[in-house]
Amino acid sequence: MSTLVYPSQVIVIASHARAEVLDAAKAALISLDRLHLIPARPPCLVRMRGRRGEEGRYDSNPPHVDLHPKADHPGFTFVHEVGHFLDNRCLHVIYKGWASEIDPDFETIIKCWLNSRHVKRLTHLQNKYRLRAITGYERKYLESLTMRRELWACTYAQWVATKTDNPQLKTELNRLIPPTGHIAGEPYSIQWEENDFKDIMCAVDDLFKKRNWL
Repeated sequence: MSTLVYPSQVIVIASHARAEVLDAAKAALISLDRLHLIPARPPCLVRMRGRRGEEGRYDSNPPHVDLHPKADHPGFTFVHEVGHFLDNRCLHVIYKGWASEIDPDFETIIKCWLNSRHVKRLTHLQNKYRLRAITGYERKYLESLTMRRELWACTYAQWVATKTDNPQLKTELNRLIPPTGHIAGEPYSIQWEENDFKDIMCAVDDLFKKRNWL
């Protein structure tokens, strides 16, 4: 069994960024330390750089996070990208690939996703492509939102923001729960409403307890 450590012993934040973005990332990392442990792994560097139109990005080889130095939701984006790192490197023994896509312990979480109003909404919008009500670009975007690795990163970020006493994470989550855009004239969001997320919260608790992270 892997040695368990605090996330801050694995996740290393580079020091060059706009002060409020850097402070948000550091505060979010403190929140992770208060919530759970992770297996000891080679360091994952968090760099303050980004591409236009992206708040953040996780790359797996080598594992690192890019956080846009002008991110609108820096704390929540940081936690979201850390979620990708955990999925890719920490949540299964092999730590190659993505646990959310290959690990049977995700079965309950996947069922909760599929039963949630949020994911059903995104799937409903995807189906409009057959009716030519949305473009191919919109379909690909919706498909990206319902990939297991993306659902997991959104889940982890909302789990952290819900459990933490970090006010900035809670504020940023609350901005992302209402609809953030429209496709085919219908609103969509990228996070779950509180009462739609309860079963998912419990499933994440169970997974982390099984890993001895809590």
